Amino acid sequence: AYTEDIGNDGSFYPEISGNGKWVVFESEATNLSEQSTSGRQIFLWNTFDNKITLVSNRAGATDGGNGESRRASISENGERVVFESDASNLISDDNNSHTDVFLYDTKDSGITLLSKSIKGNLPNDASDQAKISGDGKFVTFRSKATNIIEGKGISYVSVISGGVGYFGTPTITVSDIGG
Repeated sequence: AYTEDIGNDGSFYPEISGNGKWVVFESEATNLSEQSTSGRQIFLWNTFDNKITLVSNRAGATDGGNGESRRASISENGERVVFESDASNLISDDNNSHTDVFLYDTKDSGITLLSKSIKGNLPNDASDQAKISGDGKFVTFRSKATNIIEGKGISYVSVISGGVGYFGTPTITVSDIGG
């Protein structure tokens, strides 16, 4: 986590958690994080201790996503954030050249690709407009991909914690929402 007095470029579209502790936002500023960033990235501001964390990067990475990230949505308690990204370096083997939807979990700073098929394959087209439920267990997003759910372009994703509370590896299920 890192903070400076003023960002050196614009910040946009803030969304605050229900408890007021967390604010997720997009920014083109390059001085909000110790990691090297360029283009629009997703950041999470802890208003209690005034720390800013770069969300749109792989855990342990020294730089941010290599493509723009946008449209973040935060759970009520601020522990989970979903967003869309053009970056190909947030997870290994992201070589589909499409906008993808990701989940960031503050418990372990982990990034999970949500816009994938039931079999775990990368989508064959763009996915975007992700929203997370207040309790952080459900995510919806729009997708043009036809391989997430066979023959469907609209998907519903459920993120279920893999243990007590939010600890453990989440189970991700994808289902058709009709049509």
